[in-house]
Amino acid sequence: MPAVDYDRSLEQFSAYLAENGPKLQTCAKSFEELIRGIITDNIEIESISSRIKSYESAREKFNKKYRLDLEENNANVEVKDKISDLVGVRIVCLYQDDINKLRHIITNEFIVINTTDKIEKLNEFEDKFGYRSLHLDLAISSNRRNLPEYRNCSDQSFELQIRTIIQDAWSQLDHKIKYKKEIPANLKRRINRLAAIFELADDEFQKIHDETINELKEASEALDSKNTQNVNTNEELILNSFSCMAFLKRTYPLYKFWSNKVDDFVDEVINIDPGLTLESLIRAHDNNISFINAYQAEIHFAFSPFTIIRHALYLQSPEKYAGLLYYQQKASLALHLRDKGLNLINFGN
Repeated sequence: MPAVDYDRSLEQFSAYLAENGPKLQTCAKSFEELIRGIITDNIEIESISSRIKSYESAREKFNKKYRLDLEENNANVEVKDKISDLVGVRIVCLYQDDINKLRHIITNEFIVINTTDKIEKLNEFEDKFGYRSLHLDLAISSNRRNLPEYRNCSDQSFELQIRTIIQDAWSQLDHKIKYKKEIPANLKRRINRLAAIFELADDEFQKIHDETINELKEASEALDSKNTQNVNTNEELILNSFSCMAFLKRTYPLYKFWSNKVDDFVDEVINIDPGLTLESLIRAHDNNISFINAYQAEIHFAFSPFTIIRHALYLQSPEKYAGLLYYQQKASLALHLRDKGLNLINFGN
């Protein structure tokens, strides 16, 4: 049997990419948007991106990873069948725990061809640090293959990479460090130390996240106790991001609150009124919510919970909280009150 000409196989692969590049790019974008729609309502993520592998990168991977074994066995294969990440999608999430959450969601929505857990592999060694990521080789599930938007990509597999922000940052930097195999031992040691620092940062980021969840739980329990009068009713709860989030989630359970948005809102309110307590905010909300709901219905515009509270505080004390509403919002509200024969002064009392 004549020897397989792998250089010729690579030439054929180059021609395949030239002919099918636009289709592969369309598939990559379709997979990216599908995954975005599946996960973004469940987990806060940093980014989702997609790409098709360049010929140069695919050739390098084929020669480095597969060619020697193939030549020894004189195996006749198509290069494109060996490059499982020809089409790739990447999810960058915030916390390590999110990786397994995303894995569970994704594996229920796609056919899993292969799994490479580079996080678990590194965790098996006490003295090794480096690239950490979860790679899943996936295919469109049977219930989606006949849908018009995926019909042209029904036979195209792709690789999904899931990693945290810290893992992604290390990967980007690690790829920029050239000649790693040839550098002196002292420089290799410095790279390993740097990798360990990134891993430690990832762990600490997760721990901080866990502790903030615990703080939110405690704030929610304190609000429960206050409502059932199990604590001193003369001691009002501090208004901070945790107590505000507990109130918001309880009052608007269908709304998706991101912690950074709550932080910004609480900062805005406290800058105007440093002495505002959670109970005062709740009283303003409860005193004015019926009027605000009727106002929203009349102007045919739905406010976010943050805008509702801004209006409630403004109605409660217009001079103190004038800075919470834009001029146009205040003008529209004043016009509505005038039409109803109402007075803004001390409206909420």
